[in-house]
Amino acid sequence: MGHAREHQTTHNHREVLLMRRRIESFIMVFSVIVVAFLVLIVSIHQGEASCQSRADAATYSVYAQATRKNDTLVGDLVAALKRNGVRAEPLEETDKTQRIDVFDTQEGTLLASGFRLLRLLGQFDVMWQLRYLEQSICWPRRTISMEALPNVDSERVSYHVTAINTRGGRAFLYKADVLTRERDRITTFPELQSLFPGFNAQTASPRMLVTNSMNVSTKFAAELHYGLSPLDIELRMEQRKPVTGEAAYWRVTVSTTNIMAEANLVKMHGIVSELVVNKSVLCPAAKCRAIFDDPFLQS
Repeated sequence: MGHAREHQTTHNHREVLLMRRRIESFIMVFSVIVVAFLVLIVSIHQGEASCQSRADAATYSVYAQATRKNDTLVGDLVAALKRNGVRAEPLEETDKTQRIDVFDTQEGTLLASGFRLLRLLGQFDVMWQLRYLEQSICWPRRTISMEALPNVDSERVSYHVTAINTRGGRAFLYKADVLTRERDRITTFPELQSLFPGFNAQTASPRMLVTNSMNVSTKFAAELHYGLSPLDIELRMEQRKPVTGEAAYWRVTVSTTNIMAEANLVKMHGIVSELVVNKSVLCPAAKCRAIFDDPFLQS
């Protein structure tokens, strides 16, 4: 009898040890799975953060009414920056004027597809620019290629992605720029398809129409410095006047081509916004025309 009890005790002890080992093995495997899952989540977030920073530039804008209250806006902006330790070093771009025309078909083919076609008229050259707005670089929704096929002998093409601030938050403006000397490079939809073959599958009426136009005058431009150190940020103040005769308004921007400077860019944007609000000249759609903050016309 004693031998049987001893055998039973030994058996129970082995069962306990076996169960303990199983529990330890389960905990170990579960811990490995949890750690691997956490590493995966962190890597996904880091990858998306890195992906979202892959813009060539960032431009944040503030819009102000063209009233007597902002006759001193340039000086007030410079003074507000100075109070925050930031010095504005003027650039030689004051009084530079450019006309922007927006084109589309009669049916609004580009608008329906999420695109805008802009013509920027310079003193000598003309920039035809196809634009598309994305909420994410990592998860793009665009299905039409923006690749351009320019005349290699007389035209140059470049591609850019600019991070901008919109009412819906941070967004990304994709741009395909074609520099040419032809003012009437695109007057028909087939000519658009020839330059941007991604639209070959689209059908539309042949004629391209001007749907919006404005004159843009640069009244002040400066590089920003904190003490003696450049911030890689540019301040620009533009007066925008719709060709249709509606009231002009001001667009104040801070921009950078150094994406690592975007944290400082947000701070500069905050200084500009606070000043415009305090002067009670912030631009509401009712007074500055609803299209004043069209994200496609930023940058």
